[in-house]
Amino acid sequence: VCPGTFPNCSTAIGMTWGVRLADGYLSGVPHRLSVLPMLRTELHDIRYTDPSLLEKAWRTLSFLNVRQAFVVDRDLYMNSDPSVPREVTLIANPSSYVYPRAYFASATRAVDAAGDEQAVQDELSACDPTCDGLLHQPFAVDYVEGGQDATYDASGEPTWSGGGDRLAFDFPASPEPRFLVVNELWDPGWTALVGDQQVAVQPTNVAMRGVLVPPGASHVQLVYRSLLWWAWWYTLVAALLLAVCVFVVWKRTNANQPGTHHADSAAMVFGGYSRDTAANVG
Repeated sequence: VCPGTFPNCSTAIGMTWGVRLADGYLSGVPHRLSVLPMLRTELHDIRYTDPSLLEKAWRTLSFLNVRQAFVVDRDLYMNSDPSVPREVTLIANPSSYVYPRAYFASATRAVDAAGDEQAVQDELSACDPTCDGLLHQPFAVDYVEGGQDATYDASGEPTWSGGGDRLAFDFPASPEPRFLVVNELWDPGWTALVGDQQVAVQPTNVAMRGVLVPPGASHVQLVYRSLLWWAWWYTLVAALLLAVCVFVVWKRTNANQPGTHHADSAAMVFGGYSRDTAANVG
């Protein structure tokens, strides 16, 4: 909760304080978050200038694994004392159900991108069971873009470790397929590894990631590679090709120089003369 008197209070606040932000980026609020209802989306962040504005947003925030909010006041934001602030105002999420960081879906429904947005908007705007602006239960199904209508083994709870661009999830193996849902924003740069097998990471519930886990698996690793990572490899390959081309051109240019050609001819004549002389002497 950032008061309006500090218009830039949330800039880089996640990296500075080590707080896991909902979007995780500084370039602006992604479309997949901006389409969710009741989020106060601005150009570069999602903020609430007053705690009272949270009352209508807790349902969506519960969907995004937000268990509490903290108020950024001047003493907290401008803290010049190296010690950790002792009095931080926390606002607990009043919803009786908050989506976990990671879980197994019991059922999925196949949708396209537009259908995914509409379905989640309807779920978060519904009065179920009451119109109190809170979340009391998970969706009956999880919506997967490019997925399939299916049911899965949802028993057990996954544990996770890591952070940033590499996450690991461990869980009991099951003889049946599982569908792991990670409550963090999907991006095309994410890939999943189940053992030595690469598995697609599918957009799920608009703002989450989904991974189909085959039977018998007990570990999933998520790895993020941005366009810059691929650009680095493309640059390296291009540099190697350019070096080869320069070397070939240099060799051809050097071979066609008059001085070099004359020296080669002289060497050939000298070699022939030597052989003839040796033959005559013999």
